[in-house]
Amino acid sequence: MNKFTLATLATLIPLYTHAADFNTISNFGDSLSDIGNKHMITVDMNQKTSGKIGIRASEPNFNGHFSNGLVWTEYLADFLAMPMPTRGHGKIESKVVLKNQDDKIVTYQYESAPLLGTNWAVGGAMSGLGNFIDIDAANGFTASSGLDVLTNSGQQIKQRIAHKGQFKGNELISYMSGTNNLWFTLFGDLNQTGDKAASYALADIKSLIDAGAKQILVANIPNFVDAPWFAGRQDITVPFIQSHNQALKTGLEKLAASHSDTEIFYYDTFAVFNKVIDDVKNHGEYRDAKLDVTITNVTDEAYSYATGAVIAQPNHNLFWDGLHPTTAMHKVMAKHAADLIKAGEPL
Repeated sequence: MNKFTLATLATLIPLYTHAADFNTISNFGDSLSDIGNKHMITVDMNQKTSGKIGIRASEPNFNGHFSNGLVWTEYLADFLAMPMPTRGHGKIESKVVLKNQDDKIVTYQYESAPLLGTNWAVGGAMSGLGNFIDIDAANGFTASSGLDVLTNSGQQIKQRIAHKGQFKGNELISYMSGTNNLWFTLFGDLNQTGDKAASYALADIKSLIDAGAKQILVANIPNFVDAPWFAGRQDITVPFIQSHNQALKTGLEKLAASHSDTEIFYYDTFAVFNKVIDDVKNHGEYRDAKLDVTITNVTDEAYSYATGAVIAQPNHNLFWDGLHPTTAMHKVMAKHAADLIKAGEPL
């Protein structure tokens, strides 16, 4: 009996030691992880320019999220019994130059003090360093300069370190980025490959390790191949996502091998999305009884950004808008991520 008890304890210990290694979670990435940072910044800019800057992620989006409820970073904290994430960004200073319809120039010196929360993700962020422009002027104004105030994923990490110092090793770091490298390749002039985007993500992860991070959860790009906003672009989306995810995994395996004191968890969100999509296509629905989630539509948007209309039961859809998941899908994402951490299975 004693042998059975000891053996049982020996098998159970790995399930909990990893969760005990951290007591907080920090998040970096894009709109999939953003808990309202982009919304908050654009609201502040709108107010300080007397309405001349547009507000992002307004209703019917939930509380500044790019979804109809909580996103996976919030559910993850709940599933792991960790403190809920709080909004964060570095100090912002920018000379915003706007022009009205009569070509009259209006200038604002925009400033925002650092907000030292735990979630630094911002909608529109790409993997890599630097800032990006994804804010619009409003009410008849156009922007000449000064709207490049939002930070890419690597810049988020850099700012967090600058404002809060090295990581102490008691944090679980989540990093999910790369979708906007695809987005700005499709709809902008970025002209990037999946491999190149992955190289920027790997550099971001290396910066986390160099700053003392000991537990890092890295998510790949989900299966967005048939997302409504990507319709008809499979010639680009398929090779981009496939090459990105393979290069990311290979690079993370190398980082894990050369940094044995750091646990890197590779989270295959592409596979999670595939499971949901396949179940709906083959069986009519994806059902998780424990989460009380039922998804029956994996091709259509629940909320039309163009018309503002929202369907009666949005959480039966995988997609909230043309790309971002519903809160139901975010819950599924978080549960699989939490299971990965609880199982203690780093690379």
